[in-house]
Amino acid sequence: MKTALKDAREYRRARSFRVDPDGPWRDHELAFVWQRHELFQVAGYQLASRYASRRPCFVPATLVWQAGVWGVHRPGWARMLERVGERGPLRRADVVACGTDAVVDEVVRSASTPRGSW
Repeated sequence: MKTALKDAREYRRARSFRVDPDGPWRDHELAFVWQRHELFQVAGYQLASRYASRRPCFVPATLVWQAGVWGVHRPGWARMLERVGERGPLRRADVVACGTDAVVDEVVRSASTPRGSW
């Protein structure tokens, strides 16, 4: 239950986070907007879309996989969380940079999983 509450809190936090599109970059051409991978987070992608900029993403770890390695259990909702909270945002990136080869494997696995298997 504690993990479910944390996941719900993360969802609310990520969805309410906004970047002012008229920030200090307003009068500049943006070559890219860097997005660090976090569950549900898409604010960088939204800003990049507004400015027609590239959307690179750095993934230190896929978070559902990493939590499972550390013994965090999400019975019943781990695959949905992976699909919505991780795969969706990762698919919006133009380029994905990963911290390790193991993370590369997990990003590729997550991004290439067909919808029907979730």
